[in-house]
Amino acid sequence: MKGKLTVCLLAVLTASLIASQIPRAQAGWSALNSGYAVTTDWHGADVPMGTSVTATAGTTDGTVESVEFIWKAPDGTLVWTATVPVVPSGDTWDGKPISIAQDTRVLGAPVGDWGVQAIFHGPGGKIHKGQGDDIVRIRATSFFVVPEVSFGAIAPLVAGLCALALLKRKRL
Repeated sequence: MKGKLTVCLLAVLTASLIASQIPRAQAGWSALNSGYAVTTDWHGADVPMGTSVTATAGTTDGTVESVEFIWKAPDGTLVWTATVPVVPSGDTWDGKPISIAQDTRVLGAPVGDWGVQAIFHGPGGKIHKGQGDDIVRIRATSFFVVPEVSFGAIAPLVAGLCALALLKRKRL
């Protein structure tokens, strides 16, 4: 009985570890209550270094023509900018069609909490709110970049300690 329980616990642990490594789906458009939102395909998940991250900005404002994406490193320095035209997504929010723009970047160092801002531009490149008022409309999201090891930053530490223990054992 004890052996079956051990096997069952190991199976559950293994399944949990595998499931934790699957990238999470994009966050929903819950921020579209304001008419503007931005998210990433790694929203709420740790991003391994060297992985592509896609930022998606969405709006229900039909006057938005393009979105300027601003990618910032953990220390707040500007790393990339890109202005991308919006296209219809085929989805709706509260009965209004959603238009989206996407920008993809491969992230490397530095490790930490990266951020993406989306600035929505209307006719003539004006930064606007819609309904004719020129107002800055910025939305932001963030994600955490970690060293590229499948089980997180603790795996190299454990591997190193195991190697030291094995080396010490062989010398005795």
